[in-house]
Amino acid sequence: LGGFVLSECKALSRHGVRFGAISPIPYSPRLLWRYPRWRRYGETPPRARWHSIPARYPRYLRIPGAFYRKFEPFAMFPSLCASFRKWSRENSFDLIHAHGLLPCGMAAILLSRTFGIPCVCQARGSDVNVYPRESKANFLLTRYVIENCDAPAAVSKDLAKKMSSISRSSRPINILYTTVDTGLFAPAADKARLRQRLGIHPKAFVAIYVGSLTIYKGIADLAEVWKNIAEKLPNSLLVIIGDGPLSPRLASLGPAVLLCGPRPHTEVASWMQASDLLLLPSYSEGLPTVILEAMACELPVVATSVGGIPEAALPGETGLLVPAGDRHSLASSIINLAQNEDRRRSMGDAGRRRILSLFGQEKYVSEARALYREVLEITSSRGRAALRRER
Repeated sequence: LGGFVLSECKALSRHGVRFGAISPIPYSPRLLWRYPRWRRYGETPPRARWHSIPARYPRYLRIPGAFYRKFEPFAMFPSLCASFRKWSRENSFDLIHAHGLLPCGMAAILLSRTFGIPCVCQARGSDVNVYPRESKANFLLTRYVIENCDAPAAVSKDLAKKMSSISRSSRPINILYTTVDTGLFAPAADKARLRQRLGIHPKAFVAIYVGSLTIYKGIADLAEVWKNIAEKLPNSLLVIIGDGPLSPRLASLGPAVLLCGPRPHTEVASWMQASDLLLLPSYSEGLPTVILEAMACELPVVATSVGGIPEAALPGETGLLVPAGDRHSLASSIINLAQNEDRRRSMGDAGRRRILSLFGQEKYVSEARALYREVLEITSSRGRAALRRER
């Protein structure tokens, strides 16, 4: 369960929506615990409180590798169904909101039909940009979810357009923009003191990247560009939050890069508040929450103009957008902002205002609740019509 879902859940709970989180995780035998991710799976209790939210973590068999993705919804369904059935005896659930089309959306449809509860299936990025291209089976399953859930949704207009191109139906795709906790992600009260606590030089120019360290996130481009920037701007530092296979490539840049590994959500906020700029050189995205969080912290953004990023970050106003893979434009944009503190401050101010107006929690709650009501009313009408036909 990601931080973006947590922010949305907290916002909804503050406005009277009661719910629980159920997140199937792979069964992890101890022989795999030498790998941090599999150890986390193994040590996760079957039920717990996810911050203030009741959560269940049923296990299922998951063979490593993308090839297994097409089987994953059906592998997770038996334990998911058993866990949900048991939980339903304690609580009455009205609706299922699945985050991701594959595997979770497909599993949610199976759950929906088993228990007679409507489901909203919301695409978040890779489930539309990446998974359908992995195999014909993945493509067909993704299409099935879009066409057969009670309400398909996406986190950006760009992602909704791609979903419509996959689907054979003309049904509309609902847009539910990700929201941000603007209390947690806010400008630093005392940036100098925060930098001192984190061990960052007070006069350094600090750029931050948050995410997985993979090719499709543009990390190879970032490593090459930052090597040149470190030579031109010796007082610069790149802070990396996250891990992945390209971590050694960044580590080879020495003290110009600070590799922090994965960090809790609250710590991510602190590192952003201590930085001057967010970098996101991805090749594909839905609407990355990290962009919104950085803008909420009054950080200008240098990112690629892919997916829903241009829907959040406005070129020349809240940051600079470059073509994916264009290392020259990426480097020149970073240098431009590194050498212009006034422009960074102006973009940061504009970014915070944009988040408060378009991605605030009040707006998300209003639109999510409206979608839930619409789905429940439609399914209730269908139920009444079916009952009349039976009579």
